[in-house]
Amino acid sequence: MRHLALYRKYRPADFESVIGQDHIVRILSSQAKSGKVGHAYLFCGTRGTGKTSLAKIFARAVSCQNLKESGSPCNGCEACLSSLEKGLDVFELDAASNNSVDDVRDIIEKAQYPPVVGRYKVYIIDEVHMLSGAAFNALLKTLEEPPAHCIFILATTEVHRLPPTILSRCMRFDFKLIPSQQIAALIRKIFDEIGVKYEDDAVAEIARFGEGSVRDALSIADTCASYGEGGVLRYSDVLEILSATDRGKLAQLACRIFEGDVGEVLSCIEELVQAGKSISVLNRDLLGFMRNLVVVKSCERPEAILDYTRETLDVLAQSAQKADISALLRCIEIFSAIETELKYSLHPRVVFEAAALKASVPAFDNSPERLDARMAALEKEIEKLKEEGIRLQPKSQGQAAVGEPKREESGGKREDFTQPPEEKKEGGGIERDGAAAGATQPKAEQEKEEKEKAQTESAAAIWGGVVRALRQEGAGLLYTLCSGLSAEISGNDFIICGSNEMALEIIKKPKNMDRIKGIVNQGREYNIIVRSAAKDTSRDIEKLRELSQDKLIIQE
Repeated sequence: MRHLALYRKYRPADFESVIGQDHIVRILSSQAKSGKVGHAYLFCGTRGTGKTSLAKIFARAVSCQNLKESGSPCNGCEACLSSLEKGLDVFELDAASNNSVDDVRDIIEKAQYPPVVGRYKVYIIDEVHMLSGAAFNALLKTLEEPPAHCIFILATTEVHRLPPTILSRCMRFDFKLIPSQQIAALIRKIFDEIGVKYEDDAVAEIARFGEGSVRDALSIADTCASYGEGGVLRYSDVLEILSATDRGKLAQLACRIFEGDVGEVLSCIEELVQAGKSISVLNRDLLGFMRNLVVVKSCERPEAILDYTRETLDVLAQSAQKADISALLRCIEIFSAIETELKYSLHPRVVFEAAALKASVPAFDNSPERLDARMAALEKEIEKLKEEGIRLQPKSQGQAAVGEPKREESGGKREDFTQPPEEKKEGGGIERDGAAAGATQPKAEQEKEEKEKAQTESAAAIWGGVVRALRQEGAGLLYTLCSGLSAEISGNDFIICGSNEMALEIIKKPKNMDRIKGIVNQGREYNIIVRSAAKDTSRDIEKLRELSQDKLIIQE
């Protein structure tokens, strides 16, 4: 006897056998029981979700002579058998190959005659979106007011291609993708019935590759059942059949990316390529793995979303510990962006390796999103140092920075640079170095310097708040431009300065200035001034003169 494909052999014969479409089953079974049947139905959804199967079940149910309490056909009465074996009252038309106006006219002509056995004649038009414009126009009137004994069921995967005049005349049902858990349960039931031994991970992988389509999953299961005949169908067998990537290898590659180990990243890719993995499939598998890591890291019960065994979830949890959510999302964005490029590139491996290196080393990525991530990482590091009790302060002239060892003279004598040097009398003269001169400068000058220093620190703090606020508001362009500028305070003037003329011109626009003013003037009213650093160098020249002064020697 010829082998029958699993998706044909186990096609649902009643409403109870249909999985994943409970809302549609409930409506159709209720109509079949009550007899309140519509004249035109539209079944739309992706492939392999049960559109044609439900159409055939419903076609038998409306004419069944021994209808079950659930609304399902008995599949044993004369009306059901005539539909299953002879097709006397149920007609199925493939619009992909019969899409002309003459085909539709033939249907309209035959629809005038009453059914042979049952109460209704049912016309199932599959892939109805393939009908020509003239064929749709010919069908309109009959579809709106068909004979009392006639029902039309239209099925399509591309509902957007149907004319609005057709949509408005039909009762529409949207078929959704089947959850992988339900597909896996169906495959286990079929394998148990046909005597195939299997690992749970193997069945779960088959269901995931079905991507919500029962027909696709059963086609894969049919192949895998033949591969595992006489033994146990293992997870590694399914990966080999599907040319998929082992989760262990994906975990190793992901960990190397998170660690920033460029050499190991390239070595992992080389190993996978040498094993015969397609670059596009590898990219897809890595994206799925990253998504699973986000689920494991974010959800308290990831097993409710991911159909994995506890051992697999533990492996994912270990990998998820090596990266935070922001790093995972950045990797997903990088590898998602190259999916289309991989299809048309002459060197897909180079494209994938470049993306992997960009994900591994932040310095390789200069996009605004990455600059945002780097600033967030710096803020996180600063908060960590604060928690550890480390006080950060700038290194001042003549004073060692925090954590820096004191300098020693060549003779080994330790010198304290935090104290002003003593005056040295030699030959009736007094010699003071620059530090001593600074220690004896007038009090007014010291107060002026301290005031300027305080203003500089205050301006930096306010400007840092502006940059953070823009980042939190999602103003990507304005945030990027302001990150490269600085600010200072002079009296009541808040001066924004920088050498990027284009950035300054954009900031000067009224809308942008209003946003910046709103942030700066939260504590005090400042007069906002935008100035090019290249146009005002007087302060830099004065500072250069101060730094270039030689030691002052006073002779008596």
